[in-house]
Amino acid sequence: MMGKGFEDLEVYQEARRFRKRIFKLVRLLPAEEKFVLSSQMRKAALSIANCIAEGHGSQTYRHNISYLYRARGSVFELQDDLNTCEDELYFEKAHLDGRLAAENITRAGQRPTDKPTS
Repeated sequence: MMGKGFEDLEVYQEARRFRKRIFKLVRLLPAEEKFVLSSQMRKAALSIANCIAEGHGSQTYRHNISYLYRARGSVFELQDDLNTCEDELYFEKAHLDGRLAAENITRAGQRPTDKPTS
């Protein structure tokens, strides 16, 4: 019997939902951010799901974990980008609830023995 495909993983499903939210959010950025912050945020959001999928397809547990750490790094990168959006007053506070979704991805990717990040 084969294991689950990456599309069945809860963390991958959460990453897809988060990516969709980020892609919608970056459309609201001012024009001067189109090639800087917007591009950066889209790449980081795409990287989260990509790394989860690629890691799942790797041959060893160690490689899988390595890709999951990369995905986690992209989550933190996006959290900082959202902080930048807030600092620059690009969005109202209500738009920035994407940070909560980022925290959900981090929690969904943790093993039961992992300690939550603060």
